[in-house]
Amino acid sequence: MRTFYDRFLIIRLTSLLRKCLFGKDINEYSIEYWKQFWTTYLEENKVFLFQTLDGHEPTGEVLGYFDNTLYEFLNDFYSKGYFKDTAIILFSDHGQHLNGPFYLLDSEDFNIERVLPTLFLILPNNNILYKDDKYEKIKSNQQIFITAFDIYNTLIHIVYGENNEKLEGKLISYGDSLLNELDYKNRYCNSSKIANLVSKCMCLNKK
Repeated sequence: MRTFYDRFLIIRLTSLLRKCLFGKDINEYSIEYWKQFWTTYLEENKVFLFQTLDGHEPTGEVLGYFDNTLYEFLNDFYSKGYFKDTAIILFSDHGQHLNGPFYLLDSEDFNIERVLPTLFLILPNNNILYKDDKYEKIKSNQQIFITAFDIYNTLIHIVYGENNEKLEGKLISYGDSLLNELDYKNRYCNSSKIANLVSKCMCLNKK
């Protein structure tokens, strides 16, 4: 038990401990680099991927230390006007894997939670999302089954807007843009819309 406690809960990526280096959370160094990168290439089209493992532990407490850092960064980003031409996507690669007794009992709640990742989109006010009542149309997409291919098509849609000529050949046929209202009735593991993904679906072999 001691070996499990040390190696799985304390030393590894699932550590219960706050992740710090020289008196600062390690994610603060990444945020500082992000700011420098954005300022250096301010006039260039760019993509920046930021990852953190603060939430990769069983208590859910360590992630709370990142809240204020993220808030201050987004507030600074907004105050400098960067949001006017930048899309920010906040997402997780999976849902809660280590949710206490539900995890130990392999319960239905555990299996549901582990395949429900987080996804938030922050888009510029001049984006197509805010035109032609699109915001209202896509509200129903909040609770439907989606795939990585839908997210890909959404990114393409954000970049090229409604320009069909530019969209030609860039969208994946078995994905949809989340900026359009989707039919939730045709979205489940064995649906024809995502038939190519069935073998990779996390919930395929679950009850």
